[in-house]
Amino acid sequence: MECTLYHGCEKICETVCSRDVSFNSNVSFNQLITFGDLKYCQIPVKTRLSFNIVLIFKENSKMTIGCVSINLFNEKGFFNSGIRDLNVWPFYEIDERLGCMKEYDGLKGNLKNDPKLAKLLSHNWIHLLFTKLVVSFESFICPMMYSSRDGKKIEKLKLTHTKEDKEDETLL
Repeated sequence: MECTLYHGCEKICETVCSRDVSFNSNVSFNQLITFGDLKYCQIPVKTRLSFNIVLIFKENSKMTIGCVSINLFNEKGFFNSGIRDLNVWPFYEIDERLGCMKEYDGLKGNLKNDPKLAKLLSHNWIHLLFTKLVVSFESFICPMMYSSRDGKKIEKLKLTHTKEDKEDETLL
């Protein structure tokens, strides 16, 4: 598993790789992933966490078997805390230029003509058709909301406002 934080097309920090996990029908990584000394207050509101699921063969050959991204903060500025089930894009690798590449949710074709798929849809079992990555974010006592930098401190320290700071303030 390769984990990266992106803001737009730029990496915020180095990619973090999980330890090796043996492969069977139900893979569990079950490990804490940290990005060094990076704090929540240091990341932009539009930061997304991206995962590449990689199958490693003998020696240095590998194949990406899926990918998925999720924004750390939702559209209202609240941190996505708790457990999240993410639908994995099969056989794609994260493309940092595609900020819209979040979760896979596409099924093409006429589903009603396929009796097996129709049965799954009628029982609300559509989730069985997707590979999922379950991510558990930190949970807090109160919902955590993104806060742009304090304007008075910026003026006092004679720092400049960036265009993104002004956009973030208009969101709040």
